[in-house]
Amino acid sequence: MYDGLQRNGWHADKVRDWLLAIVRFAITLDQADRQTVLAIAQEMDGLGFLPGRSSFSYFVRTGTSLCRAIADRDDPDRTAILRRHLAAIDDRHLRRTTAAALDLEGAQQRRLPAARSDTPDQSRSNPVSPVVGSLHVSNSETRR
Repeated sequence: MYDGLQRNGWHADKVRDWLLAIVRFAITLDQADRQTVLAIAQEMDGLGFLPGRSSFSYFVRTGTSLCRAIADRDDPDRTAILRRHLAAIDDRHLRRTTAAALDLEGAQQRRLPAARSDTPDQSRSNPVSPVVGSLHVSNSETRR
């Protein structure tokens, strides 16, 4: 649905900015990020205004609904609202990024399987270096 605007250059950039602002809000839950979502939405809705007609409000309504659903995990309509939003994003990468940020299934801690205890010192026989954060540490450095 949102992908149809790709051909319109500036409009497509605005829609993408709006979608990315939603992702950012989903990650931070910061009120400033919510306000950014709504500010972009107001700007886009203003582009659809025609004299003599009530103002266009799709993006503000949708943005408000999405932000409420993101922030309120107890909202009974949350899953439906967020899934409908995901279904409307045609860009595969943006949809996957958004899905990860929305975390519809809830954060689940995934644990690594316990180390096998049949080898007394696996670190010496394991050719893969342990990783600390994003810093790779060789086996000799871990023994210090």
